[in-house]
Amino acid sequence: MRIVRGAKALVKYLDSIQCPLSGPTIQKLVKVREIPFRRPSPRVLIFKHEANS
Repeated sequence: MRIVRGAKALVKYLDSIQCPLSGPTIQKLVKVREIPFRRPSPRVLIFKHEANS
């Protein structure tokens, strides 16, 4: 399992696995809760990626 902290880090991570998404797109997905994430505090987002094997 890979844990990524923050939208900017998620953009970099997704680019590295050839699944590009822009920062504004990620923010929209977070706003409408279409992407799984956790918010341990108001300014912190945590994204978890579980590889299916």
